[in-house]
Amino acid sequence: MAPRRRTEAFAKAQATFAKAMRLSQENCERFEIPLEKGTMPALYTRVPGDGPHPVVGFCNGLDSNKELLYWTRLPEALARRGISTLCVDQPGTGETLRLQNLPATVHSEQWASKAVDWLEARREIDPARIGMTKARTQYMKFGDRVRMEARLPSGAPLFGAIDQRVILCSQQG
Repeated sequence: MAPRRRTEAFAKAQATFAKAMRLSQENCERFEIPLEKGTMPALYTRVPGDGPHPVVGFCNGLDSNKELLYWTRLPEALARRGISTLCVDQPGTGETLRLQNLPATVHSEQWASKAVDWLEARREIDPARIGMTKARTQYMKFGDRVRMEARLPSGAPLFGAIDQRVILCSQQG
């Protein structure tokens, strides 16, 4: 498929997802988090009520996007348990790559910090309880992202290529 047709198909898929969210009244809001260059599109699933509530940033691997993360139903399951979720298309994935041409970077703490800034500005979020998870562990050393952003007290990489178990890591200790 030619690059132009791929971009058109991706944009149509994005529009279809937005329409599905609107018509189904899903607990899913779209936001764009400013980056140094461009924006980081995100889907926010919030816990009902005033809060403050904990939140998990959910990032993906190179072959995924925030919509696929949302359809794992993890955001919905966490919201039922009192944890909000922010699914992002970080640089090099989804919309940031396909529609903004923003490549992946080894300095993943730069975009992770922007997501934390955005979350800390929200009244319903407890800034002391912001964590991160990702769909694949081989992309950009997930642990570095958590370790290099001091405001992320914990992380849990999911579905690793080597170890399929959930591995918990923490800055404490």
